[in-house]
Amino acid sequence: MSVRPVTLKGTGQGIRVVLDPSMEEPLLLRALEATMQDAARLVSGAALTVELQDRPLTPSLVQGLLDLTSRHDVRIRGIIGREEPRRPRAPEPRPAPSLVRRTLRAGQSMDEPGDLLLLGDVNAGAEVRAVGNVIILGALRGVAHAGAQGDLEAVVYAQEFSPIQVRIADLIALNPGSKGGNGPEVAHTSADRIVVEPLAHFLRKNPGASAGPRPS
Repeated sequence: MSVRPVTLKGTGQGIRVVLDPSMEEPLLLRALEATMQDAARLVSGAALTVELQDRPLTPSLVQGLLDLTSRHDVRIRGIIGREEPRRPRAPEPRPAPSLVRRTLRAGQSMDEPGDLLLLGDVNAGAEVRAVGNVIILGALRGVAHAGAQGDLEAVVYAQEFSPIQVRIADLIALNPGSKGGNGPEVAHTSADRIVVEPLAHFLRKNPGASAGPRPS
């Protein structure tokens, strides 16, 4: 039985788009556009969550998906996928948490070998990356990557959570969260994907967790 290259599934939060992981990327993007045209009434004005299954999330695929949103009346709520197959890593000693007082503007980046506690904002076009947790006591509007060496237990926290992209280990989510306005939020992994929820909800379900850096 042949596999459909694009499957649309309605959810309570919009439309879930499941892409065939085996089809070549240019053909897949054309199939997705044709599907959106055929289902124009269904997708018009909808929020799409794109599920890549085992397909790598490449820059060209992200750009192709964003180009589709500019040609159709839709927005991408999130993209769930992997950069590469997960490889087990031996635990390594973690340096002491880094406390940084700084606001990152477009084009700036920061890379930390342990946990990062940033007193400032990460604006659109800026990126922070840490081997451990990323804790932002300010606004996250750019890109944050926690667990950069494979730690799936790392989290991304921000007082104002409206990032362009969040990564934890090799999992990726594009435009996740509530776009701010709901107080502090935490991105963490659950069931092989990135989940974003209010800090209070996260702490109720994880009573031993904290919103700050872990000791080295």
